[in-house]
This record gives sequence, structure tokens and C-alpha cells, in this order.
Amino acid sequence: MRESGFEYDEPGAGLRALVVHVDRTRWAFRALAFYLLSQAVMIPVVAIGPSWALWPRVADLATAALVAAAFMNRRYLVPASSGSRSVERALIWFVAVCAVSYCGYLLFVGHAAGTINGGYYMLRLVEFGLAYAIISRIPLTPERAGTLRRAAAASFWIVCIGVAVTYFNVLPLAWLTAHLPESEAVAGPWSQYAHISGRTGYGWGTISYNHAYGAAQILLLLCLWIHLGGDRRPVRFVVYCAVAVVACFLSGSRAGLASTCLFLIAYWSTTRSLGFTIAAGCAAALVALAGMQAMGKLDATGLDSTTSRHEALLNPTEAGSLSGRRAIWADRIALLDAEPVRWFTGVGLGAARDTGSNAHMLYLQLVVELGAVGLFVFGVLFARILYWLRLYEGRNRALFWCTVALLIASLTQETFYPVPALGHFAGFYLCTVAIALRIRPATVETLLP
Repeated sequence: MRESGFEYDEPGAGLRALVVHVDRTRWAFRALAFYLLSQAVMIPVVAIGPSWALWPRVADLATAALVAAAFMNRRYLVPASSGSRSVERALIWFVAVCAVSYCGYLLFVGHAAGTINGGYYMLRLVEFGLAYAIISRIPLTPERAGTLRRAAAASFWIVCIGVAVTYFNVLPLAWLTAHLPESEAVAGPWSQYAHISGRTGYGWGTISYNHAYGAAQILLLLCLWIHLGGDRRPVRFVVYCAVAVVACFLSGSRAGLASTCLFLIAYWSTTRSLGFTIAAGCAAALVALAGMQAMGKLDATGLDSTTSRHEALLNPTEAGSLSGRRAIWADRIALLDAEPVRWFTGVGLGAARDTGSNAHMLYLQLVVELGAVGLFVFGVLFARILYWLRLYEGRNRALFWCTVALLIASLTQETFYPVPALGHFAGFYLCTVAIALRIRPATVETLLP
């Protein structure tokens, strides 16, 4: 068994001890691989629970399996790396701030719609934090890293193909939610899958009724695949990148397409294949679009309207390009100005629902609900994540640049906030960080089989 380049914070642990740890944590690792595969489908599996937001998804089942397997094999989990522990402490502080904010809001207003939202946020944060702590302690070997790479690739292709076939109505959206109620009063936003079925131009795929989630999922799966050695073969790497760009385009998410392109530019600037990769990636994307136009399918498939939507990226400061966000931001700022102390303390976790709507900007959402205190702790958390990713990832830093791109995209959406529209994205992101910080600085691609 090979272990060169993988260092565990376990002083004096020899190869024999490591073999025992790896063998005894095989079920925990299988649960981790299952968790990565579960990211391909984020549609609820059954309509059980008090609210559509709590309907279980495959990722919830995978998390439960991960917790159960880790509990049974807890003696054989290895200590978290120094980077993982640093991020974990900051994550605990952030969850603590959220808990204090939620309890304060609950005591102040009693039972309200916002307190239900806040309770949902807390439930998700605890779930995501627990998964992060477990994944940070599962030993990884080159063989296991290869398995995770294949799982990430499988999820990536399922998500991208799902976006394409639903966009062109090859697979009607209603088929994906046929097992769920169609009533909006019961299914909430999930009912939209049935209501707009038969129409082209909706590349929601298997992820969410919010296209921002689908695009962000595509980017994160791509970056995890790259981090685990997916860029070792240039041609295959270019194919994955081109597919990601086209899928994000079809998803209709302008922020998602912009963040994906921003990531690719930043990532390519750190590699030696800059010219070839950019040329091949752009050529593949343009050939695909030109082929559809040549077949006369632009208007018929709704591609023309999607193209018009993405043209707003060329004029991001225009009011029409922000889809009403300027008015939402002004309303949220007015709410804070009404009682200046709110700028420091926030209104309370979940309060956005009781006071109007979500801010459609991650940083403003943090201030509205958690105040400057919450924004500061969030900043510390991501400063640590970026610091340790920069150290642990080595040369290419795919997840580092992915994080930067997603943080920029958060100027128009609540990317890392546990809102129902973004489902398990924050948890999946923490999973990728835990995987990245499980491996010490090394040239990963030279170690994988």
C-alpha cells in the first residue's frame, strides 16, 4: 500500500497501524463516497415531515450513514489535521453565534415564520458541522482519493446531463417530482417542477428549483474532481471544463456562469497549459452552440432567451441586470437603519422571512440576521479556509480558486447560507474542504493510481 506524500497528524504511526485504521474505517469511507454520489440528485425522495423544506433527500440519508459508520468505527478515526482543526474551531464559533442569535429571536418574538426558518438553519448547520468533523477524521490513501475522484466525476456528469435534458425538455421536469405532491400549499417551490413541465428553457435538472444552486453544484463538483487529480490528462480536463461552462449556461444562472468562467481563468493562469486549454475549451463550447444554431433550434429551444439573459453579465451595474435586487438591498438596508443597533446585532437568525425577504446577497443577509458580529465570524471562518487551502492544495489550488469565485458570486445570492433553495450546498462545500485538508501538501496527481 502506498502512503507517500500523505501525512497524518498521528506522531509515530507506522504503516501497520495505518493499515488497521484504513481497514476498520472502510464503512465510514463508503458512506463518504455515497455522500459524494448523493450530490447528483437533490430532489426530496419522499414527502415526509412537517414542511417541504425538511423532506429528506439522498444526502440526508448519506449523512446519517456517515454518522452511524463513524460512531461504530470511532476508535479508528485518525486525528484531524492542523488545518482541519483550525477551520473546525472557526465553524464552531459561527454555529455558536447563530445559536445565540436564534435563541434571542425566539425569546423576543415567540412562534413566528422566521423562527421556523431559524430552526431549519440551525438543524442544517449542526448536520453540516457534524459531517465536516467526521470527514476530517477519515483516513485517506491514494486509492481512496481515486475512488472519491470517480464518485465526483459520476455526480458531475449526472448533474450536467440533467441540466441539458430538462432544458431541452427531453426529460420533463414533472417526471423528476412525480412522487411529490403538486400542490404549492404542500410542496412549496418544488411544485414548480410540475407546473412548468413541457416548457423548454428550464435547465433545473436534478438539483433545485433555484438555478443558482445547480450552477454552483456543477462548479464545486468540477473543482473537487480537479483537486483529486482530474486534470492529469489535458484533453479530458478540457472536456470537463467545456461541459461545465455549457451546463452553467443552460442552467440560466448568470452568477453561476460568471463564477465558473472566473474560476477557469484563475485556475488556468496557474497552469502551464493556459493557451491550449483556453483555446480548446472555448472552441468546444462555441462548436456546440453553433451546431444548435445551424440546426435551427435556437428559438425553438428557448436558447435565444437564455442567451439574452446572460447578456446582462456585460452590463452588471444596470438595474435590469440585477432582477430587482437593488430594491431588495435598499429595503434590507432601510430595515437596519430603522434601528442602528441592528447593524451590530442583526435582527435574529431566520428574521429575514418576518421582515420581508432574503437579501439576495450573502453578506447583507449575514448582517440582517446576525449583524456585524456574524459577518466578522463568517469572515474569520473563510479566511482560515482560504489560508489552509492555499497551503494544502499545492500547485493548482482548484478548491482555493473555486472558493474565491463562489465568494464573489455571493454578491448576488446566499451561496453559503443554509436557505432551503440552496439545500445541502454549504454542507457539500464543507465536505470538499474536509477532503482537501485531510491531505498534506503534495503533488496529488503523481500519487493517484
